[in-house]
Amino acid sequence: YQAAEKARAKGLPAEFVCQDLRALELHGPVGVVNCALDGVNYLTTEADLRAFFRSASAALMPGGLLLFDVSTPHKLANVIGDRTIADEMENAAFIWYNDFNARSAVCTMRLTLFIREADGRYARFEEEHVQRAHKLNELKRAMLAEGFTVLGAYSFLSRKPAKENDERWQVVARKV
Repeated sequence: YQAAEKARAKGLPAEFVCQDLRALELHGPVGVVNCALDGVNYLTTEADLRAFFRSASAALMPGGLLLFDVSTPHKLANVIGDRTIADEMENAAFIWYNDFNARSAVCTMRLTLFIREADGRYARFEEEHVQRAHKLNELKRAMLAEGFTVLGAYSFLSRKPAKENDERWQVVARKV
C-alpha cells in the first residue's frame, strides 16, 4: 500500500493489485507485471506456475515485461531448509522451523511470532508458508511455453548472471 500511496503522491499512473497470481484481472493491458517477495515460490505445482505465466502474458501488452524474484533451490534446501531459526528483538521474537523435502523440492516453513502488546504481554501468532524450489531451467521452460522470451536471470540485486549457489534470482522476460 505504501508504493501505491507514493505513486499517487508523485502523480505516477501505476496500478497496484493484489490478486491470485494464477488469474490476474486488470482493466487493460499493462507494460509491466512485477511479482516480488517470492510470489513465484508459492506456486508449488507445474500447473500453477504455468497458470501464472499465462495470466501474466494475458495482462501484458505485446512487448511488455514480466519481472519476478525467487528464492533459489540452494537457499531453500541448504540455507534455510531443515533448520530452526530463532531471534529476539526489543518488542518481538520468533521461532522459524523449516522442513525441506528434496523429492518434491518443497520447503514448509512454520513460524511462531511473539509480539509485545502495549501492556507488556506477548501475543502469539502462527503462520505456515509452503514454497517450491524452482530450478532456473524449469522457470525458463514454463515461460517459453506461455509466450515469453527470457531476457535474463540474475543474481539478486545485480546484473551478474544467475548462479546455482545464489540465494535469490531476479528474472526478466518479454511477452512475444
